[in-house]
Amino acid sequence: MIRPAEPADFVRDPVLSIQGLVKRYSRRAAPAVAEVDLEVAPGEIVAVVGESGCGKSTLLRVIAGLEVPEAGAVRIGGEVVVDRRRWVAPERRGVGMVFQDFALFPHMTVFENIEFGIPSVPRKQRRPRAEEMLELVDLVGYGDRYPHQLSGGQQQRVALARALAPQPKLLLLDEPFSSLDTALKRSLRDEIREILLRTDTTTLLVVHDAEDVLALADRAAVMRGGGILQEGTPEELYLRPHNEYVARFFGETNVLPARPCEGGFQTALGVVSCPIAPSCAGAGSVRLCLRPEHFLLSDGDGPGHSAVVDRVHTVGLRRRVVVRLADGSVPGETLVIHAGPEPHLDPGDRVRVLPRGEFAHILGGVDA
Repeated sequence: MIRPAEPADFVRDPVLSIQGLVKRYSRRAAPAVAEVDLEVAPGEIVAVVGESGCGKSTLLRVIAGLEVPEAGAVRIGGEVVVDRRRWVAPERRGVGMVFQDFALFPHMTVFENIEFGIPSVPRKQRRPRAEEMLELVDLVGYGDRYPHQLSGGQQQRVALARALAPQPKLLLLDEPFSSLDTALKRSLRDEIREILLRTDTTTLLVVHDAEDVLALADRAAVMRGGGILQEGTPEELYLRPHNEYVARFFGETNVLPARPCEGGFQTALGVVSCPIAPSCAGAGSVRLCLRPEHFLLSDGDGPGHSAVVDRVHTVGLRRRVVVRLADGSVPGETLVIHAGPEPHLDPGDRVRVLPRGEFAHILGGVDA
């Protein structure tokens, strides 16, 4: 199962290529998937992320062959599996899929569940392959158990083993952590990523939690209303979101109205010193995105703009501090700032807020 590494400069065609994909559930309804283009490179782990109803699970089902699109094309391993002229049955697409509820057969043992996923393998070779898969997912000795005798995390690993057993060209994961508690989800994320990397498995997963994307994916696509708003690495989506929706999806952020000026941008916090994008040289108002960790917070004698602490929430050594500007220049608005343990702060304290302009990012439209 572990595939040899290839030279760093070796370029392979994408395992998954989607072009202009459209899927409607009725003629009058808005598209569940709207003109989606997406590629996944060999060995890459790509996440499709978005709020409920954005079309991400429908996209996965079309790729798997469980839904038929109205338009567009899907290629897997260079082969067209669906377009205007061709539709390949799910079992012939070379795709492995892990569902939200794991979809294990309750009347079958773990061995039997995995062997069920490899009908093309000669019968005598199925048990050795199943044993290999259990070793891969660290469940050696669990083969004779039934699903109800396993924890949620163990069931998830069995489902993954079954999906990987036929060595699929592409693995699809549909909300793989939705039924797990937070602590188990964090440990299982790391295990699954390690397994996917060891087997060089090309993977497309659907999740709704941005934390899953940051921890697991090499690249992500943010969906809304059936379309893709932005693609990029988790770092790009966090630090350089195209619009406010993407920015807020990947965590708390502060959006400051601003106008380009000499040396940066004029804001309610004064001039935020940062390079002006050429496209903004003659622009009117823009919006700057600054994450909570992109501010310096000091007591009343430090540099920056005067503000009043509204509330403080401590998590370990980090504090989430909500402040209001003391001069009321942003009525009704607050800033969220992540600070260390010093200085000690209580609601009502006066502080100084200094934005770190080198991290400021100019946002586009809210809805793109």
